[in-house]
Amino acid sequence: MSNISLYARRINSFNGGYRILDSYRFIAASLICIYHFNKENILGLSSLSLAFENIRLMVDFFFILSGFVIARNYLFKINDAEDYWRFMLRRFARLYPLHLLTLMVSLAGAVMLGHKGMTAGLHPDAFSLKALIANLTLTHSFGVTGAGSFNIPSWSISAEIFVYALFPFFALLVTRLPAFVNACLVVGYVIAMIALRELYGLRDWTLTWYDMGALRAVPTFFTGVLIAHLVMTVWKKFSPPIWWAHVAFLLSFPSMHLDARDEWALIAFAFVVLFAAAAEQNGAKSMLQKRGFVFLGDASYALYMWHMPIKFGVFAVIGKIFGTSLLPMWGAAILSYMAAVFVALVCYRLFETPIKNYMLASLPVPPSDSRRQTA
Repeated sequence: MSNISLYARRINSFNGGYRILDSYRFIAASLICIYHFNKENILGLSSLSLAFENIRLMVDFFFILSGFVIARNYLFKINDAEDYWRFMLRRFARLYPLHLLTLMVSLAGAVMLGHKGMTAGLHPDAFSLKALIANLTLTHSFGVTGAGSFNIPSWSISAEIFVYALFPFFALLVTRLPAFVNACLVVGYVIAMIALRELYGLRDWTLTWYDMGALRAVPTFFTGVLIAHLVMTVWKKFSPPIWWAHVAFLLSFPSMHLDARDEWALIAFAFVVLFAAAAEQNGAKSMLQKRGFVFLGDASYALYMWHMPIKFGVFAVIGKIFGTSLLPMWGAAILSYMAAVFVALVCYRLFETPIKNYMLASLPVPPSDSRRQTA
């Protein structure tokens, strides 16, 4: 038996879902909606607090959560090329169908805008053939376009696929190196990113998305992998009260309000995941485990992917009828959010889940992987 197999036998045997983290995913997706609805301060929120500009960092919270969930489900299950191929196919089946659907909806919207002559002033790459190919191949976070394109939030799906591809390397690091060394690798990566981008006069690494946003996902996703390894092994009996996680989440907002270094908020996010996971696997209870929150958490990916296409449609109609003053735009934002949540819930139940199950049904699933995956 390999050392990894022996090591895997000593991991935490918790088999439940991390429902508190699922609910936090919905909260983060909702905050991303607020960020995009308030773009260019159209709702006046940025005048109240800079936190409404900096809640874009909830995307990095997603990356930490993703790293945690992927590691919790696959850390000791990728042992050869066949396992790796199966893993990547599973992730593709989870993410790509909805990405493709929202891309097609965005493409239809682009055609309509072009037909009405409303694309003037947009970057040439916003709806270009090059951007379409990049979106179809999930390479639109690699700097191949000069601007965000089509369904703009989907750049993070491209970044997710990139870090999924690197996951076996991350798994090797966390299982072979001490946690302190891995933490130093994360810090070193961030310092190197900051220094290199300053050297070349580029904007901060936490502001990247179409322009090599894939590299932005590396330290946060790896942090999630490291947290999962810790709570599964050496810290498996660590049982903090769940309110520690809530406090850590709230502590991210003062740094965003003060426009401090983005890394402070990311550190707070890491502690949210650590505390929530450790608390739940040791029996903590929270209202975030209620059925309603759980269902919303399940639909959070769909909410994230649908809110921008819905926003463009609703804001355009409301703006044309009632103008773009504060009151109509608030109405458009509320209507957009309600519509996005409804579409997300329906999409999760009637599209995401059936399509994913259909695609996975053709994959050979070994006995060791038969447990329900929550990722």
